[in-house]
Amino acid sequence: MKDLSVLTPPFLMAAVVITAIVAFLRHEMGRGRADRADREDISGPDPDRKQDG
Repeated sequence: MKDLSVLTPPFLMAAVVITAIVAFLRHEMGRGRADRADREDISGPDPDRKQDG
């Protein structure tokens, strides 16, 4: 049982690092979707599409 208590801090740090990496990746991957949607809204009319008039 004493061996397990010695390994607790490294396991805790590993869990914290993995959680931080997952949170960072979710944040970065989510930003790409929002950027693409913004670019589509700002891009203006499609030059290949015929305009009325």
